[in-house]
Amino acid sequence: MLENDIVLERFLASRGAAITDQEVAMLDRLLDMTDNDLWDLIAGRVEADDESLAPMVRALRACSDLRPDLPSMRCVGYRQAWEALDAAAPADTLTAAQ
Repeated sequence: MLENDIVLERFLASRGAAITDQEVAMLDRLLDMTDNDLWDLIAGRVEADDESLAPMVRALRACSDLRPDLPSMRCVGYRQAWEALDAAAPADTLTAAQ
């Protein structure tokens, strides 16, 4: 998926030779996912089943052009999911609006 490729390219360009073995291991685990599942993580639509992947998901998200103020992020709960994943809002925010 092009979106994933762009984010991964930006991440690797920014980390370069400084990438750690731990980051490589996390990337390997994330890259075992389907493209759509990985994009859902980066876009903040879902949380990683494994909390140990959260730092890498945040690092990849930081390399994307996604922002909570984009029109597509202001609808259907994406902003709330984004804030909860970034710990800017309590996780129960996602269930409170049902």
